[in-house]
Amino acid sequence: MRLALVSRDVFSAGPGGLGAYVTALADLLAGRAEVTIVTTAAHQSRYEEMRRASDPSLPDERVRIEFVPEPSPDEAVRYAGHHHAWGARVFERLGDLYPGGGPDLIEVPDFLGEGAVVVQARRVRDRSLANATVAVRAYTTSEMCDVLDGSLPDDIASIRLYTLERYSLRHADCLVWPGGDVLETYRRFYGSMPLATGVRIGHPLAPQPAADPFVIPPAREGGELRILYLGRLERRKGVQTLLKALDGNPRQMAAHARRGRHQHGPTAPLDPRAARAHGSRRFANRLLRPRRP
Repeated sequence: MRLALVSRDVFSAGPGGLGAYVTALADLLAGRAEVTIVTTAAHQSRYEEMRRASDPSLPDERVRIEFVPEPSPDEAVRYAGHHHAWGARVFERLGDLYPGGGPDLIEVPDFLGEGAVVVQARRVRDRSLANATVAVRAYTTSEMCDVLDGSLPDDIASIRLYTLERYSLRHADCLVWPGGDVLETYRRFYGSMPLATGVRIGHPLAPQPAADPFVIPPAREGGELRILYLGRLERRKGVQTLLKALDGNPRQMAAHARRGRHQHGPTAPLDPRAARAHGSRRFANRLLRPRRP
């Protein structure tokens, strides 16, 4: 079996969290399939440094890494943005790597819509992907992230990006989700927009066992609770929800526990009421409504 994993975020080269899952999946399947990771050439020099240092965070040596150059600004203006242009280059590289109909499976992330061109080519039955199944994995779209952060930009660049994400979610051969309430969260968020057939496949990343059992330290004298948060200070990370849940109000703590019980992997639950409050349903209708010439 031949598998191509497309992701701009891989191993430790990028700041995001997708790379850890992509690397773990490649490692898991390296002994069972011919695995190729297709990523941006912006990571190539860093990858070579890590390889020379035998960095353990790199994928198995049997995994092939292909670097696709970033498009120039002049090239990107001919597309619906930078990521759309890069996705077109990915499609061309896949054709070079797999002449005669593509690999058996191509997995792309939903975030940033970087797989939209591949999804479109598959949908129109392009011969270069005749043998491929194109799967979009649910990590959390940029549109969902914006709503979770309390805003929904309506500039042309954001609209184009959201449209690419929506196209991929709607027209891929399947939508891979990890379990929990993730798929239903997507359905609530995107409303009447149909999604690709859902296929449940958990993330292969296994948590590392702690060296010592975790023990909650005693409160400081005076009853103060000390909290250390490591990560980006964004609304969607839920720090403010954690603080509210720990404020000592049992009723609030129970409510927050109910809201968070389905949290799974990198995708946190999104209250559909919050999505409606920020106009995502109206925005969806505006995106999908045909424009008059």
